[in-house]
Amino acid sequence: MSPVNQLRNTSINMAELLFPLAFKDAVKNGVGAETDDVSKVDLHMSSQYKIFVRDYNYQEKPVIISSLTTAKDLKAVLETKFGLPSNLQVLFDNKNQLQLDDSHTLSEYEVLEDFGVWMLGPLVKLIIKMPQVKAMLPLNVYNFKTIRDVKEAIGQSMGIPVEKQIVMHKGQPLSDGLTLKDYGIGMNTTLYALFRMKCATEGFKVIIGGASTKPFELKAKSSNTALDIKTVVESKTGLPVTLQVLYYGHNEIKNWKTLADYNVKERSVLNVVTFNTPTDIYITTSRGKIVSDTFLFKANTFDTVDDVLNKIPNKVESIAGHPSLFLDETRLVESKKLADYSIGSGSLLSLDRLIQITVTIPSGEMVIVDLKASYTVDEVEEKIEEICGIPWDLQILTYLNDELDEEYTLEDYEFHVGSLWALKWLCGGRSCSFYMPSYAA
Repeated sequence: MSPVNQLRNTSINMAELLFPLAFKDAVKNGVGAETDDVSKVDLHMSSQYKIFVRDYNYQEKPVIISSLTTAKDLKAVLETKFGLPSNLQVLFDNKNQLQLDDSHTLSEYEVLEDFGVWMLGPLVKLIIKMPQVKAMLPLNVYNFKTIRDVKEAIGQSMGIPVEKQIVMHKGQPLSDGLTLKDYGIGMNTTLYALFRMKCATEGFKVIIGGASTKPFELKAKSSNTALDIKTVVESKTGLPVTLQVLYYGHNEIKNWKTLADYNVKERSVLNVVTFNTPTDIYITTSRGKIVSDTFLFKANTFDTVDDVLNKIPNKVESIAGHPSLFLDETRLVESKKLADYSIGSGSLLSLDRLIQITVTIPSGEMVIVDLKASYTVDEVEEKIEEICGIPWDLQILTYLNDELDEEYTLEDYEFHVGSLWALKWLCGGRSCSFYMPSYAA
């Protein structure tokens, strides 16, 4: 019998099964808790010793401190080691998961020799799409980094010189000297990179039209290829490059042909044509971690996710809560088209209950995290780390001050405690309801 079925059918003490791990005393007691072990404190009062500081990317560096070193002192050292300004750093004690206050010494937090400290900052997780090379590059950077910094990171990965790159957001090229924060580029944003292989030519305006997109102007160069133009269209409209066919007059412009090859000039109209093709997708439903049903659904590439849900009312009504479709672990937004997620024939989707929480990350940005009811506690913490950049071992989920068993799912706990509101999420020593619409990390 599976653990889930055991939970739902047994009459033994559920608290003992579900909450076997006692909540850490350090979190209860907090900083400055009294101790009778005076010798333990005295041992480190004047000596220097080594600790390890780890950033969001799990890059770890040793730092020599003394028991008189304050969190503010440590931040000044870390600014030189990691390049993160001290006023943007948020430090956590790895042992007790407490956020370090600038005015307190590390010895007050019992940060001793070879102990660890986490350093977080205004992180931005980016996806860099590069259609010319059919590649995507995940990139973790701080929001005060410039577009040139982003280009340098792309160059290190792809071997393309900075001066040959154009980085775009929402169809607009971004200026080297401005920062991600200047552009309002936040967590989990997709940027597009174009690589210029030819010498730049004089720019001119063309008009992008067609039934698949509202007309808009685009500044192009005669050396731009059709693939370059399609990339800009995807950046601006979300329409995937692979579904676009570009026409000038009655001529289809092939991906690697340039605008000059077709004599495209100022104010020329380029039409984007797409084809709404039939596609067969598979949808699974499940009970907990066990797939209970898989069925074939006939759709079209330009059907919205909402269109699909509306055509399977019996399946949707069986979901207790907010029904949602997922592609692997990505929740599909109801208003978007299947084509936006490159869903084609043979794709496998799952129908599950959606649970959303909102986390305020160190940059101050509020990030929505989409979870499945079938996620285990361990998977919840990993998902928050993936989306928000908060390490899983700084997070604790509890019920009545007992740490939750990481092998059980959210729906398991909801079934036995009545509501997810009863669960608490701890990060940095602060506790709040797991299911609150918003809370700070």
